[in-house]
Amino acid sequence: MTQTRYFVSYMYQAGAGLGVGNCEVTWPKPITSMTDVRELTAFLDRQGLNNPTVLSFCPLDATSGGKPGGGAA
Repeated sequence: MTQTRYFVSYMYQAGAGLGVGNCEVTWPKPITSMTDVRELTAFLDRQGLNNPTVLSFCPLDATSGGKPGGGAA
C-alpha cells in the first residue's frame, strides 16, 4: 500500500490552557475512518503532545491516494 502525506491540524492541552499546531505526517495508509483518526491521535500523543485532538487533515498530493483539499475530520 502506498504511503500518504497529510497536513494535520490539532489542539492539545498546554499547561492550564490549550495549544494549537499543525504538522506534516507520512501515514502508511489512507485515513478513511474514525479508527484511522484515533490511530493518528495516538501517534501525536506518542510524539509528546498532551491529550491531542485532531481538528482536520488533508492529503498533500493526489498521487498518494488522496485529493488535496479533502479529508476534513
